[in-house]
Amino acid sequence: MSIPFDEFAKRIGPGNDESGETEAESLRKELKEKLGILPEITINGSIRISDAAKPFARALDVRELSEEYLSRKMLSSKDSKHVAFVHVHSKEILQIDVPPGGSAELNLLFLNMEPLVTQVLINVGKGAKLNLSEWYGSKSTKRSLVSVIHEATLHEYSNVEMNMVHNTDSRTYAAFTSRVVIGDNAKLEFNSIYDGGALTKVKNDIIAEGYAAKSRITEMVIGSSTQGFDINTVVVNANRDTVSELESKGAMSDGSRCLLKGFADIRENAPGSMSFVHERGILLGKEAHMDSIPGMSIKNSDVKATHSSAVAPVDEDSLFYLMSRGASMAEARMLLVSGFFSGSFAKITNPALKEAVASLMREKIYTGAFGSVPKATMSGIWTDADPDSSIFKGHYKYKDE
Repeated sequence: MSIPFDEFAKRIGPGNDESGETEAESLRKELKEKLGILPEITINGSIRISDAAKPFARALDVRELSEEYLSRKMLSSKDSKHVAFVHVHSKEILQIDVPPGGSAELNLLFLNMEPLVTQVLINVGKGAKLNLSEWYGSKSTKRSLVSVIHEATLHEYSNVEMNMVHNTDSRTYAAFTSRVVIGDNAKLEFNSIYDGGALTKVKNDIIAEGYAAKSRITEMVIGSSTQGFDINTVVVNANRDTVSELESKGAMSDGSRCLLKGFADIRENAPGSMSFVHERGILLGKEAHMDSIPGMSIKNSDVKATHSSAVAPVDEDSLFYLMSRGASMAEARMLLVSGFFSGSFAKITNPALKEAVASLMREKIYTGAFGSVPKATMSGIWTDADPDSSIFKGHYKYKDE
């Protein structure tokens, strides 16, 4: 799976023309009216920040960044072709800064019409809280690209939830790179929903660097048509008593395909740590395909760590049972798939966004459609799940703990 970056580089422009403003306002209105989501920050080539978000966010012109500022960046152009591409072609950077002891809840809208290339830098101070939700949409008329890198630093005792909903159209390619460093006793909840796009490639590095730092990463992939997904996430335990949980699930239909590569890196200085990579897939069509490749590197013996993987067709006996109780084939598939994902989207604390994700799932399973804003509904969605449940619970190695 590859993205033709050179092709898109020729078409990157300022992205702040009048038509772009009109389309952005139209999508903002749809999100508010259908899903109850009102973005405070809109990125459509240029970055627009509402008054409510200005205490925590600002747009930086990349031409005015100081050498000292650049030296603090975690991602280098040497890391990958994608990072180098973003560094060369992004015009503005969104900086989000929550001061020590502060609290912020921000909704971001990324609208792709022409190639959209940008960076998001996040700094969360000591004891601060941040709930960040991002919606990726598109109004492209030809093959296009959304290309974003995230860098986040969570200082000690901070608490952060990051939710990313990818719902671009069938003409859009997507490339994302994220690096998050978590400080002493800080906690990260990182939820990603991959629903749209022609081809989506992701590289995440989540590093529990501080003492007793915790991360819980949840990935949901819902594929249809000929969509492709390549999701590569690395969780790192770099200090003692850290906890890293990575749970990735995919439901693939039609001729869609998915590659999940979760990797846990437990380093020498991380005694008492816990790390778990958990990958699961359901195939809803004979042409659908999914590869699940979990891995681990363990350099300390005083840890609890394991990985698991399973991919299988939807269970025909379960479908038959539900249909014998009056459900149609579509309703039975919806119940099974929503039950499969229920523990994942239960971890999203924003009620409007949780309903939005359930609505996207429902539309994808019933119709295969993506890229538009569905009307909010929880009809036929199985939501009976404990959002605080750890994926360590119930695992055969640690079931008594």
